[in-house]
Amino acid sequence: MTGRVAGYAGPPNAKAAEVISKYIIVDMYAKAIQGMAPEEAAKWAHGEATKAYAA
Repeated sequence: MTGRVAGYAGPPNAKAAEVISKYIIVDMYAKAIQGMAPEEAAKWAHGEATKAYAA
């Protein structure tokens, strides 16, 4: 727990909460640890977060 609300430094909102509830950041780290290139894992996470914010 970071002690900050979802979306920090922006406003907390449903889109930020969706990124957290879908474990996108956690999955990005897991993908890199399991052998995916870190750049590819970050690219994947960016794509998933973009989908959440586009909805």
